[in-house]
Amino acid sequence: MPTCRMRAVSVASGGLYSFGKNDHGQLGLEGGESRFAPVRHRTCTSVVEQLACGYYHTVALSRAGEVVAFGRNDYGQLGLGHRESTWQGGQVPDLAGKRIIQVACGSYHTVSLDDEGRVYPFGRNNHGQLGTGTREDACRPCFVEGLSESFVCQVAAGFYHTLCLTGPPLERKAGIGNAFVVRDSKSLSSDLYRLLNNPSRSDVAFAVDGKVVYGHRCILGARCEPLGRMLDGPMREACSGGGSIPMPNHRHAVFLAFLEYIYTDKVIALGADSLDLEFCLDLMDLSDQYLMGSLKRLCEDAVLRNITVKNACELFVTAEARLALSLRDRCLDFIVRNFGLVSSTPGFGSLSPPVKAEVAAAAAAGAGAGAGAMASTVTNS
Repeated sequence: MPTCRMRAVSVASGGLYSFGKNDHGQLGLEGGESRFAPVRHRTCTSVVEQLACGYYHTVALSRAGEVVAFGRNDYGQLGLGHRESTWQGGQVPDLAGKRIIQVACGSYHTVSLDDEGRVYPFGRNNHGQLGTGTREDACRPCFVEGLSESFVCQVAAGFYHTLCLTGPPLERKAGIGNAFVVRDSKSLSSDLYRLLNNPSRSDVAFAVDGKVVYGHRCILGARCEPLGRMLDGPMREACSGGGSIPMPNHRHAVFLAFLEYIYTDKVIALGADSLDLEFCLDLMDLSDQYLMGSLKRLCEDAVLRNITVKNACELFVTAEARLALSLRDRCLDFIVRNFGLVSSTPGFGSLSPPVKAEVAAAAAAGAGAGAGAMASTVTNS
């Protein structure tokens, strides 16, 4: 990956940090001066699955499949439809309706790959690095016609060249960085995954957090009865009119993960080593709203895999505030089993007296008379 004295780092909980040379805004920071310590990107707050750095530009791929680019753009390497450099960055508009799974950067060109094995390069093309059969630069993503009969599963970009690996479909494996594994192209789940947020085959669209999410009424209705009733009832007019159905109070990434479960019976992000707990709790709320009990249990299991002595009390209080009673009880069980350690944390000290009394009483009941004496001391403190 060719770079020019700059680096960008994504954070598992969401967001982007960058540092180094910034003369073309390639750090996504205003001013143009170099940064000698990591600085958080103010506008990129979503979870970034992959980063690629060119010579003077940066491209970020979010968990939701959005491609954002910033930096030098004199050859159209940002894919924004113009040649003006920008530190603010922007979503590549022509890729918005595609589910991009990988990005790569050459010195002055960018290559993107979608989940249907199609390659969309843009930027400088003086050596034919875009694969379009010409030497014309492209400031918008263009489809590589020469690969239309092949399924490309991985892309790489050098200084002035591009490589495309063909073969069985790959998918990013949660929890193991940027590694890809072979996807079972014959499974129903993987086939339906390719329909997820696919505008070319959808018959319903939702407006979520200022963005459009595409769906299929037959799949949504069959898998989620409350949503199916809404599509056949109050939302029918919006569906038939060709407009987008507003879904207020939901984050785009959360709603997309909700649909991912409806389509595939799984959510890849829930299997990540470092879980975004706020994302998980929001998804749990959404699953509860639409009576998706199996998804709610998946979210609870994911939260409990990430529970620690330090955050147990915070998760307990959060679960109670969100009326997630099952998760609340499971957090309480963890606290009781680790009461000696949890009771010495700042989180336990910040609990309200009624909650602290309940936790201490549960610990006393679980540990006998000895624990009861300790619980009495904690309650009266």
